[in-house]
Amino acid sequence: MMKTEPSYFSSMDFIHVLKILCSINTMKRILRRFKKWLKEQICVF
Repeated sequence: MMKTEPSYFSSMDFIHVLKILCSINTMKRILRRFKKWLKEQICVF
């Protein structure tokens, strides 16, 4: 770990957490869409 300004580090940390949350939400949305698509494929067959 490099020593940096506490405020700078905390803000970067906050941005990092936000990005992680956004990616998790995106993954959930993609998964839901994929499940729906799978059901449609199964219905077709």
